[in-house]
Amino acid sequence: MTNILSSYQIEWTIVSVGLNAKAASPYRDLCLATGGAFLNASISPPSSTASKRFLGEVQRAHARRTVSGKEAARIEEGVRKDREAARLAYERGVANGTAQRFDWYTALPTPPKDK
Repeated sequence: MTNILSSYQIEWTIVSVGLNAKAASPYRDLCLATGGAFLNASISPPSSTASKRFLGEVQRAHARRTVSGKEAARIEEGVRKDREAARLAYERGVANGTAQRFDWYTALPTPPKDK
């Protein structure tokens, strides 16, 4: 079977309700691996940093589809950074054994050093 992610950009955005952290972790890993966003509403109250971060990511993803020009470019850059940060968090989790490894996942290239 052809690696679907080599042809398409798929991001999973999931809100988990009623699952403990262990039961929700495969969904979290899927979201992070695809550069998407995850929120476990059972353990993150609306005012929590995790909830605010999740809503910000969802709002940026929506805004990139509804604005144009310079604003769209600025939003797209924020979405790209969110996606990369999620994937790097997933890679760290796989490396330290706290995230599920997916056979289809291709690691990100090493980012260039800041000048």
